[in-house]
Amino acid sequence: IRRPPRSTQGVSSAASDVYKRQVYEYSISGWSLLKTYSSGVSARQLVLNADETKIYFMSYSNAKLYYIDREHNTVHFIAGSGSSTDSDGTASTAGFMWPVGVALSKDETTAYVSGYRNVRKVDLSNGDVTTLAGSLSSSGSSDGVGTSASFNNIYGIHLHPDDGSLWVADGYNHRIRQVSVGGTITTTTQEGICQACEPGSESPGGDATSCTCAGGYHRAELVVVTPNPVAEGTTSVFAGSVQTAGFGGSTYQTPSGTSVNFNFPFDVAVMPAGDLMLVADMNNHQIRAISLTTDSVYVLAGSSSPNSGSTDGNGVSARFSSPRGICSNSDGSGVYVAAWGNAKIRKMDLSNPSSPAVSTLTGVLPSS
Repeated sequence: IRRPPRSTQGVSSAASDVYKRQVYEYSISGWSLLKTYSSGVSARQLVLNADETKIYFMSYSNAKLYYIDREHNTVHFIAGSGSSTDSDGTASTAGFMWPVGVALSKDETTAYVSGYRNVRKVDLSNGDVTTLAGSLSSSGSSDGVGTSASFNNIYGIHLHPDDGSLWVADGYNHRIRQVSVGGTITTTTQEGICQACEPGSESPGGDATSCTCAGGYHRAELVVVTPNPVAEGTTSVFAGSVQTAGFGGSTYQTPSGTSVNFNFPFDVAVMPAGDLMLVADMNNHQIRAISLTTDSVYVLAGSSSPNSGSTDGNGVSARFSSPRGICSNSDGSGVYVAAWGNAKIRKMDLSNPSSPAVSTLTGVLPSS
């Protein structure tokens, strides 16, 4: 389940039914069937590009990367030989081992794929595949650069919108890991003064490089692009007690040592503002939140004891059953959750972020 980067066509989210081999879209009018793919293809995690014309996905069953052309309703091959290996190479020779997660770079030139014990990098111009972090031959929890890092069954991944980091749900290690993708870091600072939104007032002036208009005023901004100081492929732990499954309760915690316990984190999503990451903590049946500014970790929704269910409600009074997918809408006001345990898509309204309202999306899935 994934959201469009911006809602230009009214699509709230997209979801894949692995067993039916179908991809659905959800909008204000309800569910609609987008595509039924052929036998042997099984999409797990979906990601839409910025203008919502393409949906990228890894097929778990045949280890290949595809995209769906939404306008023409066609499926296109990108990379993968179909072999369950971690061999780097061209689009037709590279292999993937149990691939699940997909993330797309901001410039849409690169796809990042997670699977089993490594994270791969796919050049979308020609399908060439290289290993970014981890190794198929090594299972563990070691931090490091490139193949010196080790993972234990990676599932969901998500690219931070600004700082050049991939956030990885390292399932069997019960940890959230951070992998640098190199490149540059873009920061925007306010410069100059606010001017009324009148003709001719849009000129930035001074050191500013652009102007934005909000609340009746133009605000001059300075956009600074700097090289990422962290080497590409550098992996580090952010939260979670390695190889120790546990229940997180509902209190604030800090990600150090064994103070934070996840139980098979399956997917992650960074909110559009870049300051908060959500975790689908599958075996705890909870949605956890991690502040990327203060490092505090807390339960956003789901039972304050490890109980599953489908009850709608606010915060910890709501129930989930094995949440495996999570994403936000384009402005961060709502979050969508794919609950694998009872085959439901849930929505969390974040207008009250301390106790979000959880509901089940209405509408009936098309039968074909």
